[in-house]
Amino acid sequence: TITRNHQCRSMWQLLKKVRHFMETASPFPGGKHGLAKV
Repeated sequence: TITRNHQCRSMWQLLKKVRHFMETASPFPGGKHGLAKV
């Protein structure tokens, strides 16, 4: 269970990083919104 929990935490951190990255530097206007929804 420890490994699963750690993995879940890492996934959330990664998601946060990706979302932040897309917010700060999104090459496609409007594309970030579509990706953020998913």
